[in-house]
Amino acid sequence: MIPFTFSTFVVKNENREASDLCLAVANLQPVKPQPLLLLADSGAGKTHLLCAIVNHVKKHAPRTALAYVTARDFPMAVRALAEDAGPVTRAHSAILLVDQLEKLAPDLLEILDRIAPLFLEENRYLVIAAQTDPQELPGLPAHLLSLLQSGRIARLEKAAAPAIPDPLQKQVPQLQSENQALRHELETARGEMAKLANAAEQLAHLQEQYVKTESARQHLECERAMVNESLAEQHILEQEVRSLQQVLEETRKQRDACQADSSALAAATAELARLRRQIAAGPATPERTAADSLQPAEDEIQQVRQDVKDAHDELGRWALRAQAILQQVELNRARFAENAERQLQRVLALQQQVEELTAQSNEPARPPLAAEPDGATDIARQLRDIADTAAQSAAADAETRLQTLYAQLLHAAQALQDLSDRVNDRPDAPGPAQPRPWYADPFPLPPNNVSKEPGS
Repeated sequence: MIPFTFSTFVVKNENREASDLCLAVANLQPVKPQPLLLLADSGAGKTHLLCAIVNHVKKHAPRTALAYVTARDFPMAVRALAEDAGPVTRAHSAILLVDQLEKLAPDLLEILDRIAPLFLEENRYLVIAAQTDPQELPGLPAHLLSLLQSGRIARLEKAAAPAIPDPLQKQVPQLQSENQALRHELETARGEMAKLANAAEQLAHLQEQYVKTESARQHLECERAMVNESLAEQHILEQEVRSLQQVLEETRKQRDACQADSSALAAATAELARLRRQIAAGPATPERTAADSLQPAEDEIQQVRQDVKDAHDELGRWALRAQAILQQVELNRARFAENAERQLQRVLALQQQVEELTAQSNEPARPPLAAEPDGATDIARQLRDIADTAAQSAAADAETRLQTLYAQLLHAAQALQDLSDRVNDRPDAPGPAQPRPWYADPFPLPPNNVSKEPGS
């Protein structure tokens, strides 16, 4: 509406009356009788004058209540006046402008029939523009028709088009052809613009999909690093198993040494018994001589007993160490199994996310990005294979070997204890009986399912 002002309206004899009346309405001057009807064909300037009233009132009388109604735009605030006339009665001044009367729907004509008398009764302004005489309009309410006939009618005549000179008449076909060609080029350009806009939208969508895929790939890389850490923990567990095997070898050596000591003890005990029998069967000798003859055997027995005690202590330490290592292996195995399961679930979730992102895109992917969803899927498949391999590792076999080694260690401890009992429980063995060490009694194997320690 900005260019439509009274200064830009071309005043001629055919439209002077309508221009003066519209200017009087814009200046809030008396115009009688009301309403004012602008009657003219299309292109005569009716809409120009109505818009000029709007711009003039907004600039010079902002307190005036103003409403502009057309067949395409009938504001709800105007429709509400049929139920509540307060905005009109309370306003300092009010103007209702109606354009395209002949195009109003029947329901809008009914509303206009109810609110038009309100403006006239309150001494407000009502300006209506139409191309057809109200008497010729079908469906116009009788009361509204009577109201329009009682008002003032200002007719606008459309100025005749100037005659085209003969030289220009010859150029009309050429200009029309050029105009048609320009229109065709314009339509082609609009089609190309639409294609470019569609391509830009597809490019933005592909870029968004690329960002999501890249994010998923980074998550998969993080999951791969975590799985590698789990594999490193498994490697540490295998090293601990090898260390326990070395402990078992050393324990076996200790057992062999204990067996050798046991053989020596048995030989010394037999020699002592022989000497005692010889003393009992031989001639009487001084008491010191008998004691001197038995002293080397007694010293050898004491030395063997001390060796057996040291072997017991050493075997106890090795048993404690083996039990601690076995419990640590169980803890590591349980933690590794839990980590492997958790990483597998994460990998499967990320793989599903990558597949959903790939399935959501219905447009063909750009050539530089075509291989990326397959790469992400390949990473997910590799990570899942790693997790499955880790979860199905030979942890159960390692546990079985550890249980076997631990049983052998207990067997060696029991053998040493039996040897000690045979030495200490002999009726002819000199010296006090040695107490049974704490580890001599069989103790249970560690449980198969070790609870996870806090913070592990």
